[in-house]
Amino acid sequence: MTVISALSRNIETMAVRTRSQKKGDIAEEFVCALIDRHPCWLARRQDRDFGVDLEAELAIPSADDQRLAGKLIKIQVKGSESWKQRDGRIAVSLHRDYLDYIAQFRLPVLLVAADVSTEKAWFIWLQEWLLENEIRLAQGERTETVTVHVPAHQQLDEGLNGPIQRIARGEEATAMVLALRELATTATSTGDTIILKSVLDLLDKIDEPNRLWTVQKTIDALIGLGPNVGFWRTQELIPSIQTIVDRLGNSLTQDQVLRLVSRGETYSRAGLQGLSRLYDRWPAHARELKLPVAFRSINLEPVAWYCDFRQRYSDLSSLDLWIALGKRSLPDTQFGPLMVANDPDVADRIFSKWPNRGDSIFLDCLVWVDQPESEETDRKSD
Repeated sequence: MTVISALSRNIETMAVRTRSQKKGDIAEEFVCALIDRHPCWLARRQDRDFGVDLEAELAIPSADDQRLAGKLIKIQVKGSESWKQRDGRIAVSLHRDYLDYIAQFRLPVLLVAADVSTEKAWFIWLQEWLLENEIRLAQGERTETVTVHVPAHQQLDEGLNGPIQRIARGEEATAMVLALRELATTATSTGDTIILKSVLDLLDKIDEPNRLWTVQKTIDALIGLGPNVGFWRTQELIPSIQTIVDRLGNSLTQDQVLRLVSRGETYSRAGLQGLSRLYDRWPAHARELKLPVAFRSINLEPVAWYCDFRQRYSDLSSLDLWIALGKRSLPDTQFGPLMVANDPDVADRIFSKWPNRGDSIFLDCLVWVDQPESEETDRKSD
């Protein structure tokens, strides 16, 4: 091996700093210095960069020093040598998963587009952008990346004087909406329906498109428990689910109901309670969702039976059906390949278990029509 070839091989195996990485580092250093020079801000580099590059803390300046105020923002920097403006906006592409991550932040997160050639930078508050675009993002096709348009009039150096300070202090209307939503999430998780109802009332006054988000968060909280969660833990969520259905049931979509109830090859008892509430409070809307067909399409025949059952006796509430099944007074309980076992012991079981299990006890007492009636469905639920 010649000396030249050996050197060439060594060069090929050396660590390489790409042009993109260098540009990003320069942009981050420039933005950090710009913030840190401001008398009302202290900038900190994030040594372990997991989605945010910088942290900035609001400070109260005095003659010789700064008194830190404990009001923080996070900053993600995107650098370029020549950001192009169109219609007064700068288009920045972000991964959809990253935006999902940012939506979980309690601290404000700014996206800063920095031009390393002109040393100019522009900003946008990402949570506010997500709030303004959440319906479009939820209803549109999920793509790998999303374009965020940063207004060219929102220059970072000017924003540090006023707008970004108000964001850090929580003085913008968006901060109120986000705080209420956070409280709604906590109330849902803890089963505090009094707080949840109050928060929903407030959100109705200040956040018109909150219905989709509120329903989705409740479903996410239930799904987040996993498929094997204990019975009593799911019971804690039932009051919140019922509160959401009472208020927002007429805006539920078929997909949301499927997500609420289904757990892979089984179903959630708490989710079924929400479905029961939907048929009690919004029977016409529930029928429009074509739920029997939807649940059969994912092989949840017992839940499909339940939807057929509720639609057959749409004039009866869950309570009425419990009494009727306990008395064995309903003329028809067969829908599709399933029916309630025609047995006095089964009727007694329904009558005694319903107060604790709700309508899920109906599903526990189903039998396949081509099997002996003593063989109840063995499909498990959480």
